[in-house]
Formats: sequence, structure tokens, C-alpha cells
Amino acid sequence: MLRREGRLEEARSHYERALAIFERSKGTDHPSTVTALGGLGMVAYDSDRLDEALAHNQQALERIQRSVGQDSPRLEMSLRNLGLIHLRAGRPAVARRNLTQALGLLQKENGTDSVVACGVVRDRPGWTWRRAHSGRH
Repeated sequence: MLRREGRLEEARSHYERALAIFERSKGTDHPSTVTALGGLGMVAYDSDRLDEALAHNQQALERIQRSVGQDSPRLEMSLRNLGLIHLRAGRPAVARRNLTQALGLLQKENGTDSVVACGVVRDRPGWTWRRAHSGRH
């Protein structure tokens, strides 16, 4: 909520605290820990600190891969976030690779007919991932 309201320093502080608590209490690869790490990365993205955003989200992806494997649907969010970061950083080929992989995981989880459109749209303050479903699940 803080992030959506543009209160990025407050959001960053909360994510940092949550990350420290989750790492201590649940471990580094726990889903809550990974979510906090990815959230911290997206606060950095919103603050235009792309190197920091990339580092946090790459680490989140690696932690998820260690805990659930290489092709779990849980990788979708990290891949999507990495795609958005690479797109803003001017690396469209890398962004496309990440976003295409995220789309494949969505289709695997929901069925190819269910996910009919995914795309990246220009939004303030950055890029946003949009997906549409056909209504068949």
C-alpha cells in the first residue's frame, strides 16, 4: 500500500524490517522471505535504483528456484519483475526473455486457453505487466 501511494522510503523501511524478521524466523528461501525481498526490489525499481532492483529480484528468483525448482509457477512474479527492470534499463531482449518465460509459466499453471493476452504497458512511474484471461479456467 505504501508503495502504491508513492511513500517509497517508508515502504523500503517496512520491507527491510520484514525481510530481516523473515530471514531470522523462517529462513532465506521461505516464500514470505522471498516476497519481502522482491518487494524491496520493486521499491528500488519505483525509486529508479535499477541496479539495486535487479540485485534484489535476481536474488529472489534464485531463492525460489532453490526451494521449488526451475519451472514452478511461483517463479512468474520474479521473472516478470526482472523483465520490467530490464525493460526500463534499456535491455529489451533480456526483458522479452524474462517476460516470455513468465507468460509460459502462467499458461502452464492456468492452461494455454485461459491466459489469452499478457503485455507490458507504459504506466506511471514505470512499466506494468497486464494480463487478461478468457474466462475459461
